[in-house]
Amino acid sequence: MKLYSYCAATCLYKDWVWDHKAHVQIPVYRGITATELRKEIISKLSQGAIEGNDDIAVKLQNHDKATYRAAVAAVNRAQKGKQKLLMDLPEYDETVYSFFIFSKD
Repeated sequence: MKLYSYCAATCLYKDWVWDHKAHVQIPVYRGITATELRKEIISKLSQGAIEGNDDIAVKLQNHDKATYRAAVAAVNRAQKGKQKLLMDLPEYDETVYSFFIFSKD
C-alpha cells in the first residue's frame, strides 16, 4: 500500500473543519524545521493518535503495521531537511496546529 501525506491546513483548532479523513494535528510555531515536524508526525502515528473515520484512520488507530509503515514512508518522502518552516506565521495567543492528511491518492 502506498499512502500520501500532505498539510491540509495550518490554523487554530477552532478553525479546522475537515475531520473525516485520517489526519494528525501537530502544534507548530514560526521556524519549526521540517525534521522537527517529521518527528512529531511520526510520534503521533506511533501512538495511534490519528483522527478521522475513514479506512486509513481506523487501520492506523488499530496499529495496523502495513498501514503504519506506509504512513511513515509518506511522511519521510514529504518532510525532509532542516529548513525553517512557517516563517510568515502570525503570533497568536492560542496554539496553532498543522493538520496532515493521509490518503491513498
